[in-house]
Amino acid sequence: MKKLLVLLLGLLLTTTLFSSARTDASLKKQIGSNSFAEYEYAVPFNTVYDIIIRSDSMVKATMVSVEDFDGYCYVYQFSVEEDYAGNAEKTINVYEADNKLFEKDGSYLLLLCRNETIFYPHPIYTSVYKEFLAKLSPEKLFVMDGEKLKTSEEAIIKEIKTALDGYREKNGPDYNSLISYSEDIAKDAEQADLIGKVRVYNEFPVNRYASSYHIEHLETLKGEGEVWNTQALAPELKSDAEYYIMLKIDPEFGEANFQFSKKYTCVAVDSEDGKALEEYLGIKN
Repeated sequence: MKKLLVLLLGLLLTTTLFSSARTDASLKKQIGSNSFAEYEYAVPFNTVYDIIIRSDSMVKATMVSVEDFDGYCYVYQFSVEEDYAGNAEKTINVYEADNKLFEKDGSYLLLLCRNETIFYPHPIYTSVYKEFLAKLSPEKLFVMDGEKLKTSEEAIIKEIKTALDGYREKNGPDYNSLISYSEDIAKDAEQADLIGKVRVYNEFPVNRYASSYHIEHLETLKGEGEVWNTQALAPELKSDAEYYIMLKIDPEFGEANFQFSKKYTCVAVDSEDGKALEEYLGIKN
């Protein structure tokens, strides 16, 4: 599996909360008055086609807004006009470091990684290669690694269609397909490889959608092993309270630490959902 841009999201403390099957890029960050963002890529991008074959989503879109997410990551919202891979929403949110070349109402060809997580209310998009820009309006500008490219919108779209008809690089499992949107806790419990009863404490806020917690594993209710002692979970869980955590085995690393349930990954023991889970597991209190 190739790690997604550690996205300045602050989503990475010690572990990656989401991943991509297309690119291996990481983002170094420094917080403070001399903040900076530096991307590192583990695969070479020598041509536009190298980027295309590692893209999950390829769209023509207009930028409608930008929002400072956490001081060094920005959310660029785009309205999609053409969706070449057929998997993008009408409005997408692209997360990355400050990009001065993105202009409001400007039109772009975007080559993107697409990731779904249990935390975010929408899919997360990031540029496969931030050093590439295909701007279509108000003026045309094609840039890669700081140099202007002798190409065109038509030429890039042709390469996109060639890639869609033929080879596209696939590395590692499709983690997006493992996310469950079920409203039935019993169905997610059936899917889970590990269900643990834990105590959470020491919340460290990561961003508006996630916090990191220390975990004390109390009991294994399904599967084998224990819940890891650090987990990223929803913000503002009660400190020193008990929860049930449901996990699947990570298909690449073989350990039960993949958070797959959009609604039921972490359930308070004393909640109605907690009681429903106990009933499914046959636990009598």
